[in-house]
Amino acid sequence: FGLSETIAVITYVGVMLSFALFTIATEDVGTFAFGSLVARQLLDAFDIVAGERSGDQELQKRRVFVVAEQLRQKVHADISADELRWHLERFLNLPANAESVEMPLPLLTVLRSGISGIEPDSVRLRYFVLLSSYAEMVQNPYGIIPYVKRRRDVIVDVFKCNCTVPGVELAQ
Repeated sequence: FGLSETIAVITYVGVMLSFALFTIATEDVGTFAFGSLVARQLLDAFDIVAGERSGDQELQKRRVFVVAEQLRQKVHADISADELRWHLERFLNLPANAESVEMPLPLLTVLRSGISGIEPDSVRLRYFVLLSSYAEMVQNPYGIIPYVKRRRDVIVDVFKCNCTVPGVELAQ
C-alpha cells in the first residue's frame, strides 16, 4: 500500500472502533449502524481524492484493445476485430472473485503472444474454458487428409496443470 491507502485504512478502522466503543457505552446498536455509514462515506471520499480515476481505467482499456488488435494481425489469429474486442471486454470486466473464464483459443493466442519475458502466473483464475478448441478428427475415406468430425471445449486447470475435455479420455 501507498501512503494514501494506509491513511484511508487507519482512518476507516479508527472510525469503526470509535463507533463500536460509542455503541457499547450507549447500548444503542443504531450508533454502530450510523458509524458504518460514516466510515463508508469516508472510504468513498478517499477514493475520490486519492483513488484511481475511471478515466485512467478507460485509457488503459483502450490501450489494451489497440495492442491486442495489433497482435491479432501479427499472429494471424482466427478471430475478427469485433469478436476480439467483445471477448477481451468480457475478460477485462471479470469480477475480482471469478475463478473461471470462457474464451476462444484465438483470444488466448493473442493474450499469450503479448506476454514476453515473463512466465505468467495465475493467482486468481483457476479454470480457462477454451471454446471449441479440441477437434475430433476422422480419416477421410477418399483422401489422405483427415477432417474434423466434432469440436469440443477444453478445460484448463492452471493450478493442477492439466487439461480435460468433457466426454473424452485424454492420454497423459
